Amino acid sequence: MPDHPNRQPHEPATQFTCPRNQDIGLRMRRLPLDYMLQVTPDMPKLLIDTVWELGRLAPEPMPRSLAWKWREEGRREGRQEGRQEGRQEGRQEGRQEGRQEGRQEGLEESTRRTLLKLIGKRFQPIPKWVHDKIKQAQFDQLDRWFDRVDMAQDLKQVFN
Repeated sequence: MPDHPNRQPHEPATQFTCPRNQDIGLRMRRLPLDYMLQVTPDMPKLLIDTVWELGRLAPEPMPRSLAWKWREEGRREGRQEGRQEGRQEGRQEGRQEGRQEGRQEGLEESTRRTLLKLIGKRFQPIPKWVHDKIKQAQFDQLDRWFDRVDMAQDLKQVFN
């Protein structure tokens, strides 16, 4: 088995070539080895092996490093834009939910006040238990009581 991909075991080390389908960076790193083999055809095998390994282990060429850097910068920018959009959407949703809750609370409060006024006109004085019951009720319950006030003979008929 040959110790180098392009050299047979008994072939002299006169030229080292790189296949065309290999990475351009790898081919560029092997150019000095080609030159050394052309200048000194009797180069010792250990030196060829050492140069071969150094060429294989050399860092990536600059264009790939720049491409990687630009790709990472793009990813960072994309993440940052995504976070900003997410925050903005969250704020908008929070505002909408807050407005909706505020409207619901306002409707409940106005229904409570109106219900207390109607009860006060029909049934004087208003007992404390009625105030407490109305204060703790949800809108649906307040609406049912509101409908019963004008037909009820006493407070028990309103709240039962």
